[in-house]
Amino acid sequence: MIAALLLWTGRASVAAARPSDGHYSEKYHYRVAYPPGTYASPADGPNAGDEGEFFTVRAGGAALEGEVSGDPRPGGITAGARSQQRIRILERYEDHDVRPDPAPPFRVTYEVVKPSWYAFSGTRGGEIFYEKGMLHDNAMLTLRLRYPAAGKSMFDPLAARIAGSFEEYLVVTSKAGVMVGEEGEPGLLFLDPLPDEAQNEHTTCAIDVEDRPKFARVREGQTVTVAGHPESVEVRRQTAQYSGQYERRLKHCVLKP
Repeated sequence: MIAALLLWTGRASVAAARPSDGHYSEKYHYRVAYPPGTYASPADGPNAGDEGEFFTVRAGGAALEGEVSGDPRPGGITAGARSQQRIRILERYEDHDVRPDPAPPFRVTYEVVKPSWYAFSGTRGGEIFYEKGMLHDNAMLTLRLRYPAAGKSMFDPLAARIAGSFEEYLVVTSKAGVMVGEEGEPGLLFLDPLPDEAQNEHTTCAIDVEDRPKFARVREGQTVTVAGHPESVEVRRQTAQYSGQYERRLKHCVLKP
């Protein structure tokens, strides 16, 4: 979605912004929380299909601008390769329709790369850029922020809060199955697919001790909505005779209204 990288060149056709406290993507299963006073609008044009969002936080006469999006993961790209790809785009001003003149260099001030995510920040002229990307299965989840360097002391804490809230998150509506685990201990709720879902798509809900009382009223066969951090758990290792088997598990699972 290279066209999506042209965020900073203008938003002529973006829908009217609205007050927002955060964004959740049903398609790519992630969420991000916004600080008070944030205005957001759906991504338009090439971004419209990924359920991404533009957002702006104004303070002290200046603004922090951001974009959050999900994309298919092309060719199994690694976190390190993605980070370097994005840094080169900023270095070459490929996020602009026309390279400005003069064109201050993009200087990386921070970069960290892990197997499933990356983050970097840097400066270009009078602006600070920050990006965090997460790789999950066949998807790339990306958060991008930009704000004036003159407002660093004011916007750095806001950027840290936004980045800290950016995480994989899945909301599931399904049928409650069996609950296991002793009362007063962490529990595990098995969920069964609804009639119109794939019958081999099973989910388990890992419940922390403090959330057990909220699940006590759930009865087997009841349709419930739960949410948590998704992960794949290996149920059976792959052998010469059998393929590997995995189940989807929600960590820190909570019951939604």
